[in-house]
Amino acid sequence: MSGNDRIRRDITAMAVHEHSHRLPSFRARLSVGEATHSASAYAFASLRLVTGFVFLWAFLDKTFGF
Repeated sequence: MSGNDRIRRDITAMAVHEHSHRLPSFRARLSVGEATHSASAYAFASLRLVTGFVFLWAFLDKTFGF
């Protein structure tokens, strides 16, 4: 008797694995205003824009030979 013979034909077997890092209790509780207006948020946003400009300038320089 194999493992498939034990399961009735009208029942679907399913395995579920819970990921603890996806649970709402695992995430930090921050208010919306606190998370969006911090100094580090502005610093990382400006760093992201500057990095994007550097790569854009390298692309334009290589493409058009400025």
